[in-house]
Amino acid sequence: MAFVAADRWMGELVEGATDVARAMGLGSVRAIERVPPPRDLSGVYLPIVGRGGDVVYVGWLASSAGCEAMARALLGGLAVGPLSQAEILDAMGEIVNIVAGAVMRRMRLVDGSLALGLPIRAGSPLVPAGERTQATRVVCGGVDGVLVLVGNVGAGAREAGPRPGKDADD
Repeated sequence: MAFVAADRWMGELVEGATDVARAMGLGSVRAIERVPPPRDLSGVYLPIVGRGGDVVYVGWLASSAGCEAMARALLGGLAVGPLSQAEILDAMGEIVNIVAGAVMRRMRLVDGSLALGLPIRAGSPLVPAGERTQATRVVCGGVDGVLVLVGNVGAGAREAGPRPGKDADD
């Protein structure tokens, strides 16, 4: 994967998340501040894979209520009654898949070898591993969340990636 600064990846992640949030009727994603990698939020990560197996994981994490609000926004009028944890995680997986696709399309201008991997969903918090993690607190449509990048953003650390919590559902 070509060297690209982490700030560029995060900028593209915020833009991709904004595209998706607007399409779901949540408005723009507003980046608030960089934060330490969260250890108390649920959500989904999806890898973007480059040449030689280099990987950058993108994730969108939120509280259980935040994930449910985003799932309901994605499902629109189809979300009638309570949503199961599986439905919420499935919707979050779809959201992050679309966001990761938007990031990948933008970053292909730098590295044409990029491809999407399979999502890592967790009903319990995911704990990013490794030193190359960047997290930014974001707000959209009243949902407070965190966009996370894990991996070799700007360097080569192939083993970095999120580790599901002990109750992970991947």
